[in-house]
Amino acid sequence: MQSTRAILRSWLQAGGRRLRERLRPARGALSGGWRASCVASFRASFLASFLALGLTLASLPPAKAMTGIFWQPQLRDRQIADADWTRIFVAARGLGFDTLVLQWTRHGPAFAEGDERAWLEARVHQARETGLRLLIGLAADPDYFSRIEQADEALDGYLRRLAVDDAALARSWVDTLGAEAIGGWYLPGEIDDLHWRSSQRAGRLEAWLADSVTRLGEVLDRPVYVSAFFTGKMHPARYASLLGSLQRTGVRLWVQDGRGTGVLTEAEIRLYLTRLLDCEAFPVDAVIHELFVQKPTKDGSFVAHGIGPAKTAELLNALPPCRGRRIFFSLRYLPGIDALMGTPIATPAEVSTPAN
Repeated sequence: MQSTRAILRSWLQAGGRRLRERLRPARGALSGGWRASCVASFRASFLASFLALGLTLASLPPAKAMTGIFWQPQLRDRQIADADWTRIFVAARGLGFDTLVLQWTRHGPAFAEGDERAWLEARVHQARETGLRLLIGLAADPDYFSRIEQADEALDGYLRRLAVDDAALARSWVDTLGAEAIGGWYLPGEIDDLHWRSSQRAGRLEAWLADSVTRLGEVLDRPVYVSAFFTGKMHPARYASLLGSLQRTGVRLWVQDGRGTGVLTEAEIRLYLTRLLDCEAFPVDAVIHELFVQKPTKDGSFVAHGIGPAKTAELLNALPPCRGRRIFFSLRYLPGIDALMGTPIATPAEVSTPAN
């Protein structure tokens, strides 16, 4: 079986040949229009950035901690050529990722049916053909964080509907892909440290996760994952206790490292991660390492850029904590791939509205 470096080297060599072949006709057509020039320079930028990351990785010890990479499907991603998706997934494999985590396969009405659903199915098949294991994210509600502010019975009803909708969507993916193609389920609703601070609300959270695991198990018995994040709204010990109590639901918890958003200082982040990565208790199954840096905006929209080849390589080659499972966010921020997919990522409104 080829090593990560061998895969990366062969991919880069093949990419270079394709790039030279595409540039030959483009040189004679530059005066005839801007499109050919843009495409050529775009792909050259992709190759240069990816080569820089590859050289940095080659100088470090072999990475054993890399496991999963998130992908947030967005409608504007349909502008990327089909062939480029194969290159994107092959590049991810070449960097050592063995699992693609789709953050969602429906976002509000986006990707629910018709051409949008067919497009996403085609990308999922492409990812699998490159050897990536698939964790299928389910139905994301754009209003999730406002809806979970509801009280008592209203919150219970909302969370029950999420579980029912996720099970129905999961069944449709089993019908589409077959059971053997699915390595697990991912719940898009994230667990923060603000909305579940009381024991009553924590109980409702636990009931929802247990219900989701049961319903998804009836569709296809696979691991169920959900992610959590912290912003300083709960004491680190209390938050670790909350997440630890959720283990009995059967869900597997991932925690975001918080370094990309910049909400907390590095010292504050370490207070949380030290508790959450206690290898004796270890309430979380993996850390989600953020490969982006968020930029402040006047309107509060999410704008970010990747952390660059050197820092990305350093993270990918770092030794994993405890159980040795780590996840990275996201595909869009990997050097080279970001040139094809476009960064910064869309604001929430753009997720369900094609970019101009």
